[in-house]
Amino acid sequence: MYKGARVLAFLLVFLSIVTAPLFLNWGKTTAAPEITVDKQAAGRVSGQGGAVACVEPVEIMSSEHMQLLGSWRDLVVREGKTHYVSSDGRMFEMSLDDSCLSCHSNREEFCDSCHEYMSVEPSCWNCHDGAQTIGGE
Repeated sequence: MYKGARVLAFLLVFLSIVTAPLFLNWGKTTAAPEITVDKQAAGRVSGQGGAVACVEPVEIMSSEHMQLLGSWRDLVVREGKTHYVSSDGRMFEMSLDDSCLSCHSNREEFCDSCHEYMSVEPSCWNCHDGAQTIGGE
């Protein structure tokens, strides 16, 4: 009446399709990229020979940098605010190019390697890439 063989066959096919990605990628993990900071560029910016701290602590920046950059974009574009006061009281210009990329000038090693590892394509470079111009050319 319930056609148990068909139900069982359907369940086996369904489970094999659902679990296939797990089994096909079993043991193929890669190590997270080694993140490096261009200390010479950071030293030039800070005037301290490389002893510079990021806008917020590393733990916050590694997990929440896109939220911070998104809020910066909104504050600059929509409210006209241009300065950010960090949690420890330091003031920074809200600018990806002038604040962040002045220390993290090694984009391929710093930004791109982590974004590739996480399979994330940020839209920052649509506006902040020297090769592209506003207007679409």
